[in-house]
Amino acid sequence: MIKQAETNLRYALIGACFAFLLYANTIPHDYVLDDKGVITQNQFVMQGFAGIKNIFTSDVWHFQNLNLGYYRPLSLVSFAIEQQLFPNNPHISHLVNVLLYSLTAFLLYFLLLKIFNRKHPLFSLVVTLLFIAHPLHTEVVANIKSRDEILSFLNLIAALYVFLPVLDKTKIESRDAFRIFASWFLFYLALLSKETAIVGILLLPLIIYFKRETLVKRIALLSIPFVAMFLLFQFHKYEVFGSLSSPVLKDLLNYPYTDSDLKLPSMLMIFGWCVKLILVPYPLSYSYAYNQLPAVSWASFNALVGVALLIAILYFSVNEFRKKTSLGFGGIIFIITLLPLLAFIYLKGGIFAERFLYASVLGFSVAVTSFLFSFSKISLEKKEENIASLLKQNKFSVPFLLLLVLYSVQTISRNADWKNDETLFTHDVNVSAKSSQTHFHYGAILINKAIAEQNTEIKSSYLHSGLAELYTALTIHPHYAAAYNELGLAHERLTQNLDSAIYYYNRAIMDGSNDASCYIGLGEIYEQRGKKEFASYYYNKAVEANPFIPEVTAIRDAYKARTGLDVKEFPKENIAIDDSSAGQHDFNYYNQQGMKFGQQGDYENALRCLNKAADMNQSSEEVLINLSVCYGMTKQNEKSIETLQRVLLINPANKTALQNLVIMYDHIGKTDRANDYRRKLKDLE
Repeated sequence: MIKQAETNLRYALIGACFAFLLYANTIPHDYVLDDKGVITQNQFVMQGFAGIKNIFTSDVWHFQNLNLGYYRPLSLVSFAIEQQLFPNNPHISHLVNVLLYSLTAFLLYFLLLKIFNRKHPLFSLVVTLLFIAHPLHTEVVANIKSRDEILSFLNLIAALYVFLPVLDKTKIESRDAFRIFASWFLFYLALLSKETAIVGILLLPLIIYFKRETLVKRIALLSIPFVAMFLLFQFHKYEVFGSLSSPVLKDLLNYPYTDSDLKLPSMLMIFGWCVKLILVPYPLSYSYAYNQLPAVSWASFNALVGVALLIAILYFSVNEFRKKTSLGFGGIIFIITLLPLLAFIYLKGGIFAERFLYASVLGFSVAVTSFLFSFSKISLEKKEENIASLLKQNKFSVPFLLLLVLYSVQTISRNADWKNDETLFTHDVNVSAKSSQTHFHYGAILINKAIAEQNTEIKSSYLHSGLAELYTALTIHPHYAAAYNELGLAHERLTQNLDSAIYYYNRAIMDGSNDASCYIGLGEIYEQRGKKEFASYYYNKAVEANPFIPEVTAIRDAYKARTGLDVKEFPKENIAIDDSSAGQHDFNYYNQQGMKFGQQGDYENALRCLNKAADMNQSSEEVLINLSVCYGMTKQNEKSIETLQRVLLINPANKTALQNLVIMYDHIGKTDRANDYRRKLKDLE
């Protein structure tokens, strides 16, 4: 018995050390991607211990002025502790991620040992090694922000591990109380890490059923407290947010599957994509945003493949699970742990991300291990079996080692891409070439490098390459507000074309940007031009856009102190236009004047001029489009829609008009009408 305990400890340590070695090369990495949003740009996290109380009462993206209903305080608390002890040190945070992943391997082995207690411990070791090595985990471990996934899974398997010994008791005694309450507490911690831990409510009864012949009544009684913990978590969340419903953002970039007719087929298409990545995790990407995986209808071959795969996996897994085979158990785990992702797509139209497959890899690893042992006809009942004897059996060792080596090489290689934003974006822009987000991120990196570069020739090269990437992003997603914002920055700081900068900043605002930097940019330009009231107005708008960023408030307050201005309403410049002589000014004059005023953000004068131009040439699609934009910017939504519909009367195939109608109807909450125009757009494309 003592010898077996020593063997189990050795196997668990092998898994933990293997996990550490695989991800040790991430420890020197910087903050990357969303790390900044949850750490350096999160004031509560940056306050260290002092901010922990506020972390428990706020949304993850509070400082981006977003309320998505994401209540995941546990990872943020860990970041705050690290900031207190090791300020602004990403290497410590990466080290903690790697250590938590190693602990996951250690504990997972022991959990599997309890679940598969009738099999040789080598079965649990092989499952653990395949799970740890799988390259799909690189996003979770290498991206500090994704610690919520690690903590959620770690606490969930800890809860199951602590609870399972109770199953062996025919009668639960008072001394088991501590173990039971500890498991409930760990499950609650899993939920505080990430809501996807809810799958534990389904996993527990399935594990109970798999391990032993148990009455349904007993399974229900054992599971009810975990359901109660989830309800308690929901109540906790309600107390924090005042609501359990989270908004569905009108954001095509991150929610591309909102069309009710396309949700289900798109979800099934993505299910097929999940199976593909689980089986062949190459190439990998941080972004599957619009339009890397386009929404599909039932006519799509990919949707039909997804249906076929789902039916086949469900049918096979359920049949095998009834026989209580480990192969069926692995298939069931795979399906159950995918449910949060599939629900996110179907209910909210959200995008796919590799981190959503973190737990699902466990089901795959169990199934593959079962197949390898079955294929090689190795008896797992032989107690004398050990690692050395197992590896001597070529039917098992060759496919297993090949898989393990391929996974490990891909994982270590992929880790290098996550070193910093530049390495990640430079690599993945080629992998996800259809994603507007990858082109935007890479373009932004190049623009920022151009701003910092002193050499004129190199600066120019960065600028032109950056602009090309941003234009590509807008070709894919013509209403990508952040891309317009970055173009505004490029023209403000690099080309010195301030009229273009004003136009792009305003276009970003029109397309729904809540980024305070748009307004800061406009304020800087108008301050530079000596239009103090306009500058004051836009600095105030920046604070209104995001009052949670101290730097933004400081800019506004400093300008107010210098000038004494605090302009809250858009300043009006009623510039006289000389048209006293009939025929003195033609269509082109009013069109150009309207464009000029619009680029400067003077929409009142832009409307005056563009309306005159539209009267002179009632078939000009360009003028009507610009006129609708100005109406939209002045919140005259009905007039904007009416003007866009005039464009469609002239040209029913005008894509810009159709796209803008989608935005306008979404903006005023008429989703059905927005979807009508989405379908018309799709038909055109």
